[in-house]
Amino acid sequence: MSEVRNAERGDVADQPRSGVRLLDYPGPDQMRDQYKRPSSFETLPFNLPKIDLVDFSRRSFTTDYGTVTIDMQTGAARLFAPDGEKVIFSYRPSAADEKFVWSGDVLTQIVTPDKTYTYDDKKEVWSIVNKGLMSDTVAGQTKVHCAHFKSGQVEQTYELTGAVTVKRLADQYQQFLAEARVINAYLTPSKIAELQAHFELREDSCPAAYLDSRRIPTVGIGFNLIKDGARQRIAEVGADYDTLLRDASCPAGKKQTQLSPEQISALFQKDLLDATRDAVSLYPDLTGHPHKVQDVLVDLSFNMGGSKLREFERFNAAIGRHDYKQAAAYLAASRYAEQTGTRAEANIAALRECGDR
Repeated sequence: MSEVRNAERGDVADQPRSGVRLLDYPGPDQMRDQYKRPSSFETLPFNLPKIDLVDFSRRSFTTDYGTVTIDMQTGAARLFAPDGEKVIFSYRPSAADEKFVWSGDVLTQIVTPDKTYTYDDKKEVWSIVNKGLMSDTVAGQTKVHCAHFKSGQVEQTYELTGAVTVKRLADQYQQFLAEARVINAYLTPSKIAELQAHFELREDSCPAAYLDSRRIPTVGIGFNLIKDGARQRIAEVGADYDTLLRDASCPAGKKQTQLSPEQISALFQKDLLDATRDAVSLYPDLTGHPHKVQDVLVDLSFNMGGSKLREFERFNAAIGRHDYKQAAAYLAASRYAEQTGTRAEANIAALRECGDR
């Protein structure tokens, strides 16, 4: 049981106070001796009443999904299981100088040093007050808050619209955890190393940018330089995005920059995590398939992307039934097999092997 819960329940006062003793008052016959002996004490024959402590730094209330505790200074919220013992979710501002304000379990204000965001539950929109000399208000905003969750190596940011409640956040977090458990179970350190070596053979590992067979600017282990978020990913590894993009169209002797092995590995691992997340989104029981099938599904997601893989409806249905022979047949009849050659052949062979067992 946490200290917070102890204070709320008054458990600090649960022990009987039977050891408290009061000073005897000397009677008339004893007055003459009061300077000759020390005062004596006597044990009370009853216990003092239990006093529950009130913690004004926190506010707690009970809902049908658990007990919510709000830190009154920061607005951090914690959700306890219905038994009141286990913290199943906590949510706090992302910066030390921010504060959340709640009405019940609804987030009604986000206070930052330069802005205050206030939620209008009737219109289901946020208004933004810019602080400072040129103070003004922007009303009618629907997207002002993002929830960021992390578990192991998996991180996910969700853009939230409408009312933000502790229940909604906790449900979103549980959904995130369900996917994160599968991803973390699949992407162990040894599996990441194995897959990196595997993809280096299939994709090559090029420190300089180039145009692939479809004329897409590429660098490292198949990293697409014009996909969404590519500029930010390149910046995160400390490389110059614009130079790499220009280099992709330059002859070999004219390129101005190269990635280090560490930068290539960092980009690949982010792409691998994205591909695995997309695979888990399509196949929630990913780790329930044979290891070779798991690798095929992640390879497909890595190669074509989750949105394209989702279009392979008959293939995905066969995978859902664990009918790997039929899945292999659907894959062999697709344009993917025509376009990727030996890569598709290897994946089809792996599916057929698992279907023969």
